[in-house]
Amino acid sequence: MGVQPYQRLSAEQWRELIEEQRRSGLSQRAFCQARGLTVSTFYAWRQRLQEACGNATVFGDGPRPAWLDGLAAHWPQLSWADDIRLVQWQKLVVNAALNPLTAIHDVPNGALLQRPGLRAEMSALIDEADAVLARLDPSWPADSHAAVAAVVRATAANTSSMRSDIHGGAVTEIEAINGWLARRAAALAMDLPMHRRILALVHALELRPRPWEEQSKLNQATSCRCTSSKS
Repeated sequence: MGVQPYQRLSAEQWRELIEEQRRSGLSQRAFCQARGLTVSTFYAWRQRLQEACGNATVFGDGPRPAWLDGLAAHWPQLSWADDIRLVQWQKLVVNAALNPLTAIHDVPNGALLQRPGLRAEMSALIDEADAVLARLDPSWPADSHAAVAAVVRATAANTSSMRSDIHGGAVTEIEAINGWLARRAAALAMDLPMHRRILALVHALELRPRPWEEQSKLNQATSCRCTSSKS
């Protein structure tokens, strides 16, 4: 297909480009360079279309293997990325920006774009994450805002896994996501003030008494008062 300026492409045209990239065997970065597209915008549309169709699974690291087509015929939304780290880091930035804020503020994903204060916090988390990843790999595009916004829009009514963990009284994955970025930053003598704040807030939520624990304490207190009054 002929490529217009990427801002003018329709969803169907983006779907055709994404399918063309999959068939080409090129990495997302190489394909975008060849077609005059930005990696972050390409990824944002790829995420948006995948979310619309259901959860996607990405295998990768190296040339696309011959056996993948046979497996993909029985595995909807399966794809291959020759640079799997790029895909992992893209997903990392989305999770680092979306999950903790929805857990801390107890909101669905879409609120991060609808409320100016939350949007500013999300933007700060994205900037810090991009800065660390760019130091780890100078080829990192360091412009993840469009990709994160696309995922937030596509999952606007959803509850993030971290928000669900807090509701259920479970330990979250904050250390594997924002904590990983903070540790990488520390090794590079970088400070991530927003990530430090977010880590502290989520850990504080993890330490709150669970609803059933509070009810148990209330029941015990009531039992003790009843026993005392009888004696």
